[in-house]
Amino acid sequence: MSPTRKQPAREMYETDGRPHLIAGPEGYRPVVRWGNDNRRPEHLNALALGSPLLSAAMEFRSSLLYGDGVIPARRAWDGTRWRWEPCFEYDEVNRWLEENEVNLYFMEAALDMTVLNNAFAELTLDGEGRRIASLRHREATFSRYEEADPSTGEIQHHFYSNAWGKDDYSPERVVVTPMLPRRNPAGMLRRWMGTDALGLKPVAGPRYVMSLGSPTPGRPYYARAWWESVVESGWLDFAQEIPAYKRALLNNGMHIKYIVQIRADFWDRLYAKHNASTDKDRNAIRAQWMGRLDEFLKDNRNSGKSLVVESMPAGDHYEDVVKVTPLRYDVPGGELLADLEEVSNILAYGMGVHPSLIGASPGKSKSINGTEARELFIIKQALLKPLRDRLLAPLYLVKAVNGWPDDLHFAVQNLELTTLDAGTGAVRGISQPTLD
Repeated sequence: MSPTRKQPAREMYETDGRPHLIAGPEGYRPVVRWGNDNRRPEHLNALALGSPLLSAAMEFRSSLLYGDGVIPARRAWDGTRWRWEPCFEYDEVNRWLEENEVNLYFMEAALDMTVLNNAFAELTLDGEGRRIASLRHREATFSRYEEADPSTGEIQHHFYSNAWGKDDYSPERVVVTPMLPRRNPAGMLRRWMGTDALGLKPVAGPRYVMSLGSPTPGRPYYARAWWESVVESGWLDFAQEIPAYKRALLNNGMHIKYIVQIRADFWDRLYAKHNASTDKDRNAIRAQWMGRLDEFLKDNRNSGKSLVVESMPAGDHYEDVVKVTPLRYDVPGGELLADLEEVSNILAYGMGVHPSLIGASPGKSKSINGTEARELFIIKQALLKPLRDRLLAPLYLVKAVNGWPDDLHFAVQNLELTTLDAGTGAVRGISQPTLD
């Protein structure tokens, strides 16, 4: 069974390729809508949370992206590749990282990058406007871009509100923050801070926003989350229809456990025994007897007991007065198992997570051994490096502006799985990339 293929949604652009716009705060260019109703992130969040497999895959992917957190590190060339070692000897750096809860920023940004493929970091200057005092995450769901300056192509402002696409949206409620350019943000920030040779003055206050989204071809504003393909292709709809079908099957199916055969003259004799001469009396006796029989058959506590029916006058034959035949009942639930396996794998592929790493293969004989799981885990960690580089970019900007040592770098510790003969199931360390 296959879903109906849908046409990809042009949720960000008019038919002429121009972005959908709405009014922004006074004195600024319009807001670029994210989705036709400007609520695309909320819809994607709801879809992700509503699917058990997508939720599990996103938790796995964001946790893997986070690794064991960010640490300051130093690297050295050993003649064949870079070697990374933790570096905690700079007190100013250690204190700054601690005061800003850098790993909280990194965790929040990793989740936004996983679900929406867009993330934003806010940098705040100190009171003198000479150093970056704090770094925080700005939630992508509530973030929007200002329309780019047509003369430079740069997006100059970041808009923040929790009312996008809602009836109570008002441009006056939008928080406006200058945006750093994607290229050479450190150089531009130095100019705005007045710390370069040009001697320019700071602009628009002490806060600046940096866009960290992973680039998507043909999308100059909001990057497209790669897993959206499972939505536009119809596979997610198909996955959601399976449990609805099974629930309807269980709720609406006719579950017959017994066939009860009653001899034709049984009722006449029963009515005569109770002197029931009117239809009302007969119906009452019949209903009472059938109710007692039904209660007896469906009560689990009567298992193993004998069924006793009304006796007949002497001289009559009693064979098969009431005959109860149990039926073999197969509980429904095996339907669409092959389809469920197929759609689970497709959703996992759309998330870029091997199905076996999150238990997405419900069929038989689908398990993998420890060596395969370990190698898949390591491969997935290695493929996350471009995203980690984007999330670490604000820290390198802080390093450049605050004048931290040149040999200082930032790295994400990996959880490295080992074989059991190494004495443990896992160790923690900084990945050691090999340069070709």
